[in-house]
Formats: sequence, C-alpha cells, structure tokens
Amino acid sequence: MRVLYPGSRRRRNNYGDAFVKPKPVVATWIPQANAYKVAFPYDELFIAMLKERVPKGSREWVSEEKVWYFAEEYFELLLLPLMRERFKDSDFSITDKATVETYSRGQASTVTVSTDVLVEKFWRMLEQAGLKPDRTVLALDVAKKVYRKAALFYHPDRNNNDGKKMSQLNYLWQSLEGVYFK
Repeated sequence: MRVLYPGSRRRRNNYGDAFVKPKPVVATWIPQANAYKVAFPYDELFIAMLKERVPKGSREWVSEEKVWYFAEEYFELLLLPLMRERFKDSDFSITDKATVETYSRGQASTVTVSTDVLVEKFWRMLEQAGLKPDRTVLALDVAKKVYRKAALFYHPDRNNNDGKKMSQLNYLWQSLEGVYFK
C-alpha cells in the first residue's frame, strides 16, 4: 500500500490507483506587506503547528487568495526549514527578499546606453538604407519623414521576413523621438 503525501489526493484511473503530486510550495517576498506571501499544500497538522510556533501578529491567513503572510524573521529561520521537511516531495519556488529588492531597484535591468550612441546607430541605419539626411536638422517632422522612408526599406515584407533590422530601427526611433528629435 502506498502512502499519500500531505497535500496529495488519491484518484482512480483505468489502471487502478494513481497518486497526484502534491501542490507546489510558493513563497515570495512582498515589500508592501513587509512579509512573505506563502502558499503550500493544505495540511491541518502543519497549520496547527505553525499557529503554535508563530505569534498571531507575525502571521495572517488571507482566505480570498488562499495564502499565508509571514514576517521575515519567522519565515527564514522557522517556516522554510519546516516546509522543506514536511513537503519534501513538493516543488519549491522561493523568491527571497534580496532577489525582489534587486529587481525593484533596477539592478537587474538592461544597461543604459547614452543618447549619442543611439543617435549614431540611427544615422548609420539611415545611411545603409540609402538615405542621406542632414545631421544638423533636429526637427521632429523632418526626422519622422526620414524614419518612415527607412522603415519602408527595412520592412520584413521587403527583406525575406527578416524583421531584425526593422525592430532595431523602431527601438532607436522610440528611444530618440521625444528626447533627441523635438
């Protein structure tokens, strides 16, 4: 006889009893709440143990979302090791505080490129398209006309469905439209 894991369900199929893998454990640091948002398989004994060990002010059950919120100090030192032991057959997806703060500060974003570099790439693409625009003219209406001619030249329908150059041109135009060309 097989043992059902906490959070798993027994179901029948044409081949007899089959066991469904337990629901995954998902935990994410939520800066606005200053707590970890945690979802794990339902287990009455585990929940009772949590209620004994974590003070009421450091935990909260949100029934609409079916998730728990736990204070940081209880999550990392107590809850996470207990969940790993109790739900060892579940998949874990943990997004810790350091990861969330890194992304929220923009440290994981793309590298910032100066406007001069973008302008030079834009002019080179225009010249490759056979256009000879006046580099001293910074008027938006003139630049827009030249951009549209270059867009026709780089359009994927005219270039064997290769849209890389068109995408690059569009990116450069969107980056420069309100900043460089006014």
